[in-house]
Amino acid sequence: MRISKLPVLLFGAALLLSSSAFAAEANKGTLQLTDKVTVEGKPLNSGKYTVEWSGSGPEVQVTLLQG
Repeated sequence: MRISKLPVLLFGAALLLSSSAFAAEANKGTLQLTDKVTVEGKPLNSGKYTVEWSGSGPEVQVTLLQG
């Protein structure tokens, strides 16, 4: 029985893309601030924020989004 390479490659690509989509969700969370705070000189009002980060260790980049 001979298996065509095209369906195997398509299946592998779909598996790879779906796993990277799940990995992206792991770098996201929520934050509830009850008081006004200052981060790097920028004031943040109290409320619910979405936190996203990329990278690892000392090279991580964090983004705070409100709304």
